[in-house]
Amino acid sequence: MEFVGVDGCKAGWFSVGLDRSGGYEVCVFPRFGDLAAHYTDAGLILVDIPIGLPEGPEPRVCDVEARRVLRRRQSSVFPAPTRQAARQAASAPKAYDAASAVQRKVAGKGLSKQSFAITPKIAEVDRFLLSRGSSQGPVVREVHPEVLFWALN
Repeated sequence: MEFVGVDGCKAGWFSVGLDRSGGYEVCVFPRFGDLAAHYTDAGLILVDIPIGLPEGPEPRVCDVEARRVLRRRQSSVFPAPTRQAARQAASAPKAYDAASAVQRKVAGKGLSKQSFAITPKIAEVDRFLLSRGSSQGPVVREVHPEVLFWALN
C-alpha cells in the first residue's frame, strides 16, 4: 500500500491503504506503532489527529489557517491541546479537570471537551513520532477531512 488514511476508533486505529493500481485494504490496529509497522513501505500515512503539539500559549499556525479557509465550518477545527495537557490526559483519561488545568496553565485557556476526548490518541501519535525520529519509517502527516473537502470543492 502506498497511501494510508488513518483515524482513531474505539479498537485503536482504523486504516484504509491504497495503491496506485486501485487496490486497497481496510484494517484496524490496536496501537499506532502496529499500524506504522504494517505499512513500512507506504509513501505517506495521513492521520486525522493533531501532530506537532504546542508547548506554549501560541496556537498552531495550521489550525488558524484551517479555520480561516473553512470560514463557516471553522468550528470543525478545534484547538490542539498542548503536549503537556495531552500527556496529562493520556495518563488519566477520565480526569478532564486535571488535563484542562494543565492546558490553562500552559496556554492560558482550558481544554475543550472535544480535544480531551481524543487526547489519548493525540499523545500516542506524539510519543510514537518523537521516539522513532524523523528519518525512520513512512512519512506521517496530519490531515483534516474538512480541509480536504474544502480543497476538493
